[in-house]
Amino acid sequence: MMKFLVEHDKYECVGAYFRNARMAEYEEVPDTYLDDYHNRNKDEGFNGKLKNVLNIEICTKGKYGDKVDLYTTLSLVGVLAVAVTKLQRGIKKNLGSVAYLT
Repeated sequence: MMKFLVEHDKYECVGAYFRNARMAEYEEVPDTYLDDYHNRNKDEGFNGKLKNVLNIEICTKGKYGDKVDLYTTLSLVGVLAVAVTKLQRGIKKNLGSVAYLT
């Protein structure tokens, strides 16, 4: 039925179905739902950081999978190096922040 609705450009009905399912999930156990939601929100925030700060999306455009893996690995090693350096200097907040380093 969902496939039929999408094929006939009835996206609002499909969206309402998923929204209603999420709302029912929230009403059953609000605390657990919010914990999961906030964890996903943190993950999405880190993905945004990879895209915007480290320019992973721009630097890997049109490249093969192994090049993307290499660039991503090198970028994350850089973030870890920043975190270790901060810890060595006694900084314990925002360890993963690479703002003002590029």
